[in-house]
Amino acid sequence: MSHLDQPADLLVVNKLHKTFTTKNGVMTAIDNLSFDVKAGETVALVGESGCGKSTVATCLLGLQSSDSGEIVVEGRNLLADSKAQGKSLGRDLGIVFQNPYASLNPKMKIKAIIAEPLKTAFRLRGVELQQRIIELLAHVGLGEEHMDRYPHEFSGGQRQRIAIARALAMESKLLILDEPTAALDVSVQAQVLQLLKQLQSENGLSYLFISHDLATVEFLAQRVLVMYLGRIVEAGTVAQVFKSPRHPYTRTLLDSVPSIDPARRDELKTLGGEIPSPLNRPVGCHFAPRCPRASDRCHKDVPQEITEQGHRFSCHHPINAAEE
Repeated sequence: MSHLDQPADLLVVNKLHKTFTTKNGVMTAIDNLSFDVKAGETVALVGESGCGKSTVATCLLGLQSSDSGEIVVEGRNLLADSKAQGKSLGRDLGIVFQNPYASLNPKMKIKAIIAEPLKTAFRLRGVELQQRIIELLAHVGLGEEHMDRYPHEFSGGQRQRIAIARALAMESKLLILDEPTAALDVSVQAQVLQLLKQLQSENGLSYLFISHDLATVEFLAQRVLVMYLGRIVEAGTVAQVFKSPRHPYTRTLLDSVPSIDPARRDELKTLGGEIPSPLNRPVGCHFAPRCPRASDRCHKDVPQEITEQGHRFSCHHPINAAEE
């Protein structure tokens, strides 16, 4: 693929920073984060609970203000233009939440849930509105007969399909998928992931896929960002990061994934220690207190980012191919 054929950047996040003031001090949730999502691709953001993944989503959507940095959607810096951010919240960026049992209003029928954004953004009414609701339900494998039912009449997988239809109603170019299958049974997870892949292919959607499940990431994403305590410690294609991880934290995440292969069950490893408090982050490399490769330097100096063939990682003692 030549440079001219490269997909355009749909979303560019540059040095995004977010802190919260608490009674115990200032907590850094996002620490100068930079990444991009190209048109038509899925970028996964992975890491342990508490690393800041969901805060990234709420800042991108404007549900929380950012302290500094840039959020650029198709060349418009949303943080420099509050009007643009408000518009983007409704149109350019959409979200599918983790829990389909909590994200749908139990007192509203399905047609009313999907109609809300269509009325607000596109001012659709009457037959035109009805037809668009039917089209959106068909996109996610549901029929016209489902329109007059309430959320409690559906299974978890069906509810998540309805939530996806609602997100598609805004015709957003990029959907933020915040652990969209975490609350579902494994068999239903597979159906929803397949649906998301199909919708992306048919509609040219881009996804920012927030997850801690590396198996689903490998299925859905083209690129992956590994986040630890507010920082991206490694980023690259799924093949680069999963097959040749350079950061010890990434290696440990991969080693902690259970395998169905009996020969590999004894290889399962868990990461020792707990993720440090964002209120009291370690000096130097944040991962140093839990890292088997840490040296004195790691406890003093923040590692600079290294880039090799698009594979980014921040580590004083990166893993090399010979160790894999």
